[in-house]
Amino acid sequence: MGLAAAGHHNPVTSGVAVLSTLMQRVSPSNKGEILSVYSTHCSSTATFIRRICSEHLCDMIPCVPPTALEDTLLPAFLSFSSDQQGIIRLGSVKAASMLLGTLPPTATDSIRKVASTYTKLAADTTWQVRNAILQSFKEFLTGPGPTRLGWEKVMTTYTGMLKDVEAE
Repeated sequence: MGLAAAGHHNPVTSGVAVLSTLMQRVSPSNKGEILSVYSTHCSSTATFIRRICSEHLCDMIPCVPPTALEDTLLPAFLSFSSDQQGIIRLGSVKAASMLLGTLPPTATDSIRKVASTYTKLAADTTWQVRNAILQSFKEFLTGPGPTRLGWEKVMTTYTGMLKDVEAE
């Protein structure tokens, strides 16, 4: 984990970018250490580190055990989706659909949080985030999103996006 723990931004960003690849190749006993390093960087004060973590969240989701989804990756997702930087919120858009498809049906509270966050991102102040939601909406609709969010909420979110008056 030396590369991801380095103090300079290039080694750190490179280190964080390979963590999901490492997760696929290490034994289950080492996955906890990788998740710990990833989690630490997710809460970094440096925007570029959080951005890299946000961009690679989708790469981490299929690699972690189900308990780590709720214990480690869900808090990271919620943090990214409410970050003050739009570029970091942008990275959480695709992760919302992926989490909804990966979380077990028994994780109702986590599913509710992800679905609620997805609808909040649809009304984000940054047009790039709203556009990413719109672009991902077909994937969201064909996945488990509507059944986990509820069709009424899906339609409210969609009609809200259609009313977006920003020229972009």
